[in-house]
Amino acid sequence: MKVKNVVCFSILFFVVVFCGGKALPQELPEYSSKEARLHIGDKAIVKGIVLQLTYYKPSDPNKKKIIFLDIDGKYPNQQFTGVIFEENFSKFPNPQIYESKTVRIKGTIDDYKGRPQIILTSQDQISIVQPKKKN
Repeated sequence: MKVKNVVCFSILFFVVVFCGGKALPQELPEYSSKEARLHIGDKAIVKGIVLQLTYYKPSDPNKKKIIFLDIDGKYPNQQFTGVIFEENFSKFPNPQIYESKTVRIKGTIDDYKGRPQIILTSQDQISIVQPKKKN
């Protein structure tokens, strides 16, 4: 019985000290833009090149403005889309920085009219992949 208590205490001590009391983070799976369509509903990271950035301003003032980051193809042939709605524009003050860059987009993969997408609500969902340095 004492050994069991010591083991349980040791595990608890490790979690509190080394993890700040938080559960260990789980790494999200990473998919290419082409693979994303096979993982609708999954929380994941999708990687690809932003080949087109489109600012959509609807003629109907009741509809939202949208920024589309088309990945690995230009609309309507993109493999995947990162979507930023108007209420989140302030969180992405310069979305042009992603154009022609390889990015990693994190979130839940949704389907919109047969195309996979992730809706971006904060900048920590997207990062630019730095090219590997050659030695």
